[in-house]
Amino acid sequence: MPGPVNSLIRTRDAWLGLPGNVRGVFWLLMYTVSFAGADVLAKTMGLQINLLVILFLRYFISLFFIVPVVLYLGVGVLKTERPGVHALRATISVTAQLLVYYALINMYVADVTAIGFTRPLFVTFLAVWFLSETVGWRRWVATGIGFAGVFIMVGPAASEVNYAAAGAALLGTLMFGVAMVMVRRFAPTEPPIRFVFYYHLGGAVLALGPAIYFWETPTLVEFGFIVAIALTSTIAMTCGIRAYSVGEVSIVGPVEYVRLLFAAVLGYVVFAETPGMNTWVGATVIIAATLYIARYEAVKRAVSQGCPGLKQSP
Repeated sequence: MPGPVNSLIRTRDAWLGLPGNVRGVFWLLMYTVSFAGADVLAKTMGLQINLLVILFLRYFISLFFIVPVVLYLGVGVLKTERPGVHALRATISVTAQLLVYYALINMYVADVTAIGFTRPLFVTFLAVWFLSETVGWRRWVATGIGFAGVFIMVGPAASEVNYAAAGAALLGTLMFGVAMVMVRRFAPTEPPIRFVFYYHLGGAVLALGPAIYFWETPTLVEFGFIVAIALTSTIAMTCGIRAYSVGEVSIVGPVEYVRLLFAAVLGYVVFAETPGMNTWVGATVIIAATLYIARYEAVKRAVSQGCPGLKQSP
């Protein structure tokens, strides 16, 4: 069937002919849609099934999507001299995911999504402690402003805030920040697929015991939803990796904030959630702060690499 084959080849060539940033924006849009969908699916199931059961099945099923990629690349890609790093990162990330799931069940999806945007703010502190990076006063100020946005969202002026859930969302975001810094620290020797595989394998192993203890057999429909959680989460992770592999972080990265709109729309349609003004104001402050940090770091990196015509932002 040369016709369809030629059409596929032309489509592929046309796609690869697009600028990297255009393809990166597309992949990150797919990332935002997938993650927003995964959050809504997780909240739907979390209202019906024990979270630990969902957590185990989410990681276990995801392995069926990841293993074919590993086999394609060759199992040698899993060979590592840092098993402790992967075990620690898996433990941190799985705990963070459980905290975020708990927050999703007890808060609006848009609120949890907005709090998740504080991850780059936490990374500012973590980079100083774990990577010995030098952080300028501008970034510290932006970080402080970003956390002020969190206070606007969940502070005393906000109504009907579940403080335990908000605390879980913040702690989970902090722990995901630690996991991100670990990836940055060991990226020179550990490829992305290795982190992805051991994260999901570790998640399945760590959640197995608690899941057995709290086991609730899902119905066929519920199992289908959990498969969808695993699939959308895996798609989101894959799209995110692709986005940053073909596009510039400073250009592609801000697209992630569209996820808040998807989360708000899905939360309204599925759960009749209507975020208050404090959510939008606080989210705007957080996004503005993280965008400034992203731009500041991009300019600083460009200057350090000797790019002509650029000077550090005042």
